[in-house]
Amino acid sequence: MKLGTQVWGLIAFVVSAAVLAAGWFLGASPLLDARAQADQQLADAVSQNEGIAVKISTLKQQKEKLEDYQKRAEELEVMIPSGIKAADFIRSLNDLAGASGVQIESITLSDPLKYAAPAGEPADAEFAPNPLTDSRITPDNFLLVPVTVGVKGAGTRCSRSPTGCRPALD
Repeated sequence: MKLGTQVWGLIAFVVSAAVLAAGWFLGASPLLDARAQADQQLADAVSQNEGIAVKISTLKQQKEKLEDYQKRAEELEVMIPSGIKAADFIRSLNDLAGASGVQIESITLSDPLKYAAPAGEPADAEFAPNPLTDSRITPDNFLLVPVTVGVKGAGTRCSRSPTGCRPALD
C-alpha cells in the first residue's frame, strides 16, 4: 500500500504544526515569561534605587548640618539628666498605690518645661505650704516634668492634709 503525496503532505503539515506548538509551549513561552519577570524585577530594583538615592541626598544635606546638631545635643545633655529615674518613680507610685488600696489606671509623663519660679500665694493657702525658691535654680539649669496620675479605688475617700491626699479613716 502506497501513500499518496497528499497524505504525506498532510502528515508533514501535522508533524510541523506539532513541532511548532511544542517549540512554543516548551521553549519560547517559558522564556518570554522569564523575561517578563526579569523586566518587572528590573523596574522594582530601579524604583528602589531611586528611593535610596533620595534618602542618600537627604542624608548628605543633613550631614552638612551635623555640627549644628552636635552642638544642640551638647546643650540638651546639660539640660537633661543623664540617668532618667522614671522607672524608680513609677515603682514608688505603684508601692504607694498598693499601700493606699488604690489602683493606678494611667501615668502620663509630659514634655519637660523650663522652670519658672512660683509667684505669690499658693492656690489653697490653708493646706499648701509657701513656695520655696532657690536662686541657684534657673530656667537654664532646671526642667519641670509634668506628671498626671489616674487612680481608681473602691470606696476610697480622700482627706486633705498639708502633705497630700490620704485615705480617710472612718
